Amino acid sequence: MSLVECVKRWRLQLIVILFIISSTRAEEYRILTTWDNRTIDHLDRPVVIRLERHDESAFKISVDAPFFNDPPNPNGTVGEPFFTLWDYEVVEVFFLNDKNQYVEIELCPWGQHIVLLLDGQRNTIRHSLFIEFTATRNDTHWQGVAMIPVHFLPPNVGKMNAYAIHGSDPKRVYESLYPVAFNSTAAADFHNLAAFKPFNASIIVENAIDAYSDVWLDSFTGIRRLEIKHTWNGTLLDPQDAVELQLETKSGYGLFIKINAPRYGDALPPSPSGWPFDGLSSYEVIHLFLLVENDTKTLELQFGPTGHYAVIFWTNRTKLGDLQREITYKTNGFNSMFWEGEAFIPLAYLPARVYKCNAHSAHGPQGNQRQINSLYPAKSNEVRPDFQNYGNYKAIDMTMIYPGNDDVTCSDVWADNVDCRPEPPPASAAGHAPIGHYALLSLTAFISTFIMVA
Repeated sequence: MSLVECVKRWRLQLIVILFIISSTRAEEYRILTTWDNRTIDHLDRPVVIRLERHDESAFKISVDAPFFNDPPNPNGTVGEPFFTLWDYEVVEVFFLNDKNQYVEIELCPWGQHIVLLLDGQRNTIRHSLFIEFTATRNDTHWQGVAMIPVHFLPPNVGKMNAYAIHGSDPKRVYESLYPVAFNSTAAADFHNLAAFKPFNASIIVENAIDAYSDVWLDSFTGIRRLEIKHTWNGTLLDPQDAVELQLETKSGYGLFIKINAPRYGDALPPSPSGWPFDGLSSYEVIHLFLLVENDTKTLELQFGPTGHYAVIFWTNRTKLGDLQREITYKTNGFNSMFWEGEAFIPLAYLPARVYKCNAHSAHGPQGNQRQINSLYPAKSNEVRPDFQNYGNYKAIDMTMIYPGNDDVTCSDVWADNVDCRPEPPPASAAGHAPIGHYALLSLTAFISTFIMVA
């Protein structure tokens, strides 16, 4: 090979190397200090956080950290959001913009996570967002990889901080990438935004974010969108068979549910529309289940395409009698290929502390020919649909939807039918404010007759 050819090949290889480096930008951060700027006691093996761009839609956070196994496993579902994860062993990364809007991402060595959106210091407007996260560990060490959707970031993100927490009180340890000055504050505060420092956002995003994503806009207005797009056992549906549910509130009066669904033309229930109908589950129907955090109380709402509905209260798997609770519910599009529905649910119908949900749609004859679809499908080893298999339910954030969701007191509707002794609220780690601070509005079905869905 001639010298000229060698030079050409070397230049080509150099160009390839430079392209790879430029297209896989990443940055590593080591947490070397406590929250108040003291050197950590495991400096030989600090928490290492690596940020890098994945593609246009997501970036990656990799964690390499010592494993203390203190506190022990939260026992939440691996790969799922876990509320109050900050009370356990966790690594946290925050991304902040110039309007004090930020996303908080918490990762646990046992595989749980939680992602929160905040509009202003400590003002949580959304939590329990879903991400892809996996973690592995041995006796002394753990590693985790999280894929974060870019649309979780606020516009013009430009600052960050990161933290690591382990140990049980009174030996709880709080470590910070960017600490506050020693003796400058009385206690750890991970929401001390003055301690955040600038970072190059192009490390994690390909294009600058200059507008709010739908996730942020929905969070501002208190809208939650659910989509039933799989069969009950996990097969992806054709887009025309998907069902869209939208949950929101209006002035704190109640829960409003909007439905957009395909119409299959099944036989109609033998009763007038606009009234409760016992047995609706055997017809063309959509089910929404709202479950409390300890899996003991559930509100089931059933909606038909022609104005029939059912409201069912459950404790565990026991139906609470014949409670013919009325709601305001109307539909349109009876004779089309699609239909829309709107329902108003008094907040008093919801059990206290709703943190999980699932939803299903069903149509067709009973038996093996009945088509059943699910928001969160069953696990692969299940042989038949079970709407009350709470292991298939996933987190829902009712912040800004259900005023007083964190209130431990049951409404009169529930207290009249079940043992409703209050349970203590979860503890809150240093620097983390409780989420949801509204009074529960105990409205009755009587009010719903005067408040029509807009």
